[in-house]
Amino acid sequence: MTGFLVTILDRFSSQPIVSKIAETLRSSRSYVTISGLKGSSISLFSANLYKQFKNPILIVVKDSTEAEDLRDDMESLVGSAMVCYLPDRVSRPTLFSEFDTTYTYFLHDTINKLTTLKNPIIISTLNGLSTPFPEKEAYRSNLVFLEVGKSFSRDAFINQMVDFHYNPVDVVEYPFDFAVKGGVIDFFPPSSRHPYRIEFFDNVIESIRTFNTDDQLSIARVNRCALYPNPDFPRGQKESATLFSYLSKDAIIILPHYETLLSSAEKFDLSFTTTPSYKNIFLYDVADAQFNFKIFQPSFYQGSITFFKEHLVRILEKHQQPTIVILSGNPNQTNRLKIILDTFPIILCDGTLSHSLEIPDLDLFVYVEHELFSRQRQSNVFRSVASETDLQKLDPDNISFGDIMVHLNYGIGRFVGLRKITAFGSIRECLVLEYADKARVFVPLEKLKFVQKYKTSESYFPKLNHLGSKEWEKTKTITEKSLEYFSQEIIRLYASRLQSSGFSFNPDSELQIEMESEFMFEETPDQATASEEIKRDMEAPRPMDRLLCGDVGFGKTEVAIRAAFKAVDNSKQVAILVPTTILADQHFHTFSERIANFPIRIGLLSRFVDSKTIKQTIRAISIGTVDIVIGTHRLLSEDIHFKDLGLLVIDEEHRFGVKHKDKIKSFRNNVDVLSLSATPIPRSMHFSLIGARDFSQINTPPKSRLPIFTEIITFDENLIKTAVYREIARGGQIYFVHNEVKTIEVMTSQLQALFPELSIRFAHGQMTEKVLEPIMKNFINQKIDILVTTAIIESGIDIPNVNTIFIHRAQNFGLAQLYQLRGRVGRSNRRAYAYLIVPNQNALSPDAIKRLQTIKRYTSLGSGYSIALKDLEIRGAGNVFGTEQSGNINAVGYSMYVQILKDALAAAKDAEFGTKISLTPAPQDVEITYPKPAFLPEDYISSSSMRLQYYRRLTEANTLPELKKIESEIRDIFGYVPETGENFLGLSRIRIAASELGINKIVFKDSVVEISFVDANPFNNDIDLIESIRNATRNIGFAYKFLPSDELKLLLFINRPDPLLSLKHFLDVLKEAINL
Repeated sequence: MTGFLVTILDRFSSQPIVSKIAETLRSSRSYVTISGLKGSSISLFSANLYKQFKNPILIVVKDSTEAEDLRDDMESLVGSAMVCYLPDRVSRPTLFSEFDTTYTYFLHDTINKLTTLKNPIIISTLNGLSTPFPEKEAYRSNLVFLEVGKSFSRDAFINQMVDFHYNPVDVVEYPFDFAVKGGVIDFFPPSSRHPYRIEFFDNVIESIRTFNTDDQLSIARVNRCALYPNPDFPRGQKESATLFSYLSKDAIIILPHYETLLSSAEKFDLSFTTTPSYKNIFLYDVADAQFNFKIFQPSFYQGSITFFKEHLVRILEKHQQPTIVILSGNPNQTNRLKIILDTFPIILCDGTLSHSLEIPDLDLFVYVEHELFSRQRQSNVFRSVASETDLQKLDPDNISFGDIMVHLNYGIGRFVGLRKITAFGSIRECLVLEYADKARVFVPLEKLKFVQKYKTSESYFPKLNHLGSKEWEKTKTITEKSLEYFSQEIIRLYASRLQSSGFSFNPDSELQIEMESEFMFEETPDQATASEEIKRDMEAPRPMDRLLCGDVGFGKTEVAIRAAFKAVDNSKQVAILVPTTILADQHFHTFSERIANFPIRIGLLSRFVDSKTIKQTIRAISIGTVDIVIGTHRLLSEDIHFKDLGLLVIDEEHRFGVKHKDKIKSFRNNVDVLSLSATPIPRSMHFSLIGARDFSQINTPPKSRLPIFTEIITFDENLIKTAVYREIARGGQIYFVHNEVKTIEVMTSQLQALFPELSIRFAHGQMTEKVLEPIMKNFINQKIDILVTTAIIESGIDIPNVNTIFIHRAQNFGLAQLYQLRGRVGRSNRRAYAYLIVPNQNALSPDAIKRLQTIKRYTSLGSGYSIALKDLEIRGAGNVFGTEQSGNINAVGYSMYVQILKDALAAAKDAEFGTKISLTPAPQDVEITYPKPAFLPEDYISSSSMRLQYYRRLTEANTLPELKKIESEIRDIFGYVPETGENFLGLSRIRIAASELGINKIVFKDSVVEISFVDANPFNNDIDLIESIRNATRNIGFAYKFLPSDELKLLLFINRPDPLLSLKHFLDVLKEAINL
């Protein structure tokens, strides 16, 4: 608890009424009634009670929203270790094969704390009380405790997890997963926020560590942990126990809004309120009570900082020395509030409660920053379990059998497996590539950097190259020539922009700061960074041309709104150009709601607007009475004349035609341009374009987003009913995607027959605006329960209340399209569900099955980048450069395309600016022949895909710190490295050191090492090199000999037990001689 929360709690506890209630409870009375407590005052009262009595406390509320608020407050006030939360009971229909991760965590956390703590605080919904618990003694007897230094059979531990119905996997990500990696075992108990990694030495537990599921790296060492059984263990046992089977008989039960709870008495069992041993506290909203608090929960100022300032003035007039506290858990908001409220005597401090409260009798006024600006509070529930993955951490290049690969020298082949062969003097593991006519190439895995996974649009399948032919060289040459011209055009545009002068916007005003503070959600670091980059461009004297990229639902629109507001705040007009009518309407509503508190005029030009309004808007644009206009390509018409356009925002520019793009280009030299793309642009492309076009990326999902549960089903009416009624029961809406206009009406009728009481409509892109507009508006306004639609909702539609989607005939969609469609749900802090409806599995093609399995596996926004680089990455290239480049990408694959593009851009910059571009030179390739086996064995890293991933990273590492980081990761995740693996790591270290010294070949022969230097080495001349070698060998006691050759060759005599370590030592000494 932060310092000032302690003060607030102490001030609250000082009220005489609090002491009187405690005295009453200590008497023989089994209950008390109280009124006047609501919101966070309930939390303060409960925390005070807990500190006084030290008894277990159960707080029961009707819905999960209030329960989450109370849980967060109690964690802030008494500490998370003592607080547990029992949410609404989740049924497990046969629809799902996965557990609800969030629910499972909280259920087991509650069971664990009730089992191990003497006086926990339990917050439960009324529905949560009916959750079946395992029998208390059976649960306790099945707990398995593990402790560092204790003997415990590794095999027995594995068997125990199998008995407890944990799921064996390659990589642990979810509760009840476990993975065996030799002497290391990872497992994820349900009541832990992080999984555990147990490292055994024989049958002794050597270490226990928690680790992060995102990057699989260890977080912290712990001394002990517990293995908890799965909820259905032992199978066949009836779950006849409940929460009250575990709850101590001296518990205090608090029931807020008791009148409302009583109205649910028929549906829920409230008999626990009559149990004599419990102390019950009934909190009334309206009825008279024994004790009445005078506490107020203000709301009249919400959404307007001006009204709040007026409210503060009134407080200061009525109270001589009031304590006015504003709690903020967001550093950015705290800084903004300091500026906005700098003239008021307020106390700004870290920490938060769920609601503001005022206690005039104590001169105490406590406000929370998210309520000041009507911001959506981020619940700690989601901080606990939601991923905060930066997308770039995820690796999309995992190689699977059958994947198409591109070798730098041989071209396009197919990966057909790994094989150990004798190469470079010893046993090495090789990547086997199959080419046309079954010809094969064996690529030693230390040469893996010459091979890239072939990535292009999902619908394109390349031909395998013929070994020995010139077709691959010809293809590369054609691509290089095309990119040479293309890069020159990019650089010319860039040079032109550098020479243009634009409008320099002023730094952020107080009004800008106030507007940004009103953002309903907690901004992500990437959002804040992107916004600052864009505003810095706007304040510069040259026109901005920036591309903002981010996945679906990552908050690009908010960043665009801030840029637009800045332009209007500087008396400039803003044009928002979008590709579709529906997206224009969506943006119009989003912008209008977001800046409703400010005097900004927004216009809309689209098919949804009548001709009279369009004429009025066009006139308003020309005379400057419209500040922001949002529209489709209608905005580019000849009759549109802005009075003073300052910013053009283009959403999904790649979806506009050539004619429209030419018009857009005309803006770029004198107006600030911000382009938005829902396609993640990979870092490799980002780096290749530095200096040619400015990029901002939003790579982190909102923290409160939960993974989307994705299930593949057949058209089963019972399953569909279960899912629909669950969504309707929580006040939500449903998308049903049926991507066939001819039969969409028939499908709608079929669903209407299933759900006669629900409002169901259909929508598709061939409808006129008069028909489509009222349907979309009614759906947005929650007047339609189920919208049957084609793929027109794929991009731009953002309706947070829709959190269930069915995709009919999902096998006919591409992977990227499935990902985009699924991204239409899960855009709030509710759990979202996606159902991919397919025919019988026997009717599906292998490719369709692979696609569906991929989309099912990658369920979270954080893991979406893996899908993005499987297909969307290619679309990202088209989004930046135009579809005319897609042929080049298809010809050589995405990775090769990016490499050629980098070279072409460097050459174009050199030609345009007349100076050499400073590029990091490519590392010298080093061929090493070593007589001992050097590979990562299968019994160490069993997954071939994972082994390949590490081989690639090790061979692509160009610095020793980079290599050391990868080595550390391998040892962390898989434990002690066996001898063959250590040999591979040792060779990797030598490769990097040798490359820095200009060595291109090393051959180990018994106790002699032959070393060859290239002419372009870092030494000034051969004399310096020879002198440095003499000094190095003298210092470490090695004999040496130079061999006669066109290039400098050295024989080094190493009579040491570890030749790899000895040679590395020699190379390090040689590097020191020239300060490398």
